[in-house]
Amino acid sequence: MNGDIAVGSTVRYAGTGSVGEVNRLEERDHELWVHLDSTDLWYTTAALEVLGGELGANGWGRQDTLVRKEGMGPETLT
Repeated sequence: MNGDIAVGSTVRYAGTGSVGEVNRLEERDHELWVHLDSTDLWYTTAALEVLGGELGANGWGRQDTLVRKEGMGPETLT
């Protein structure tokens, strides 16, 4: 985990790059887990990076976390 996570924190999941706001914290089996609003999934805090003010400072929006490269549209996926 990079930084302190609290309800309302904006975080990024390292595995997929998903960005969301923490809306719940829960301890399970001596490990802290957080629930993200954007994916409706639970993540262990070890796999998250706190973005803090970085998200607004860079002008990123939650919908813009994945950038499609030219020529990589759905028609090129098999």
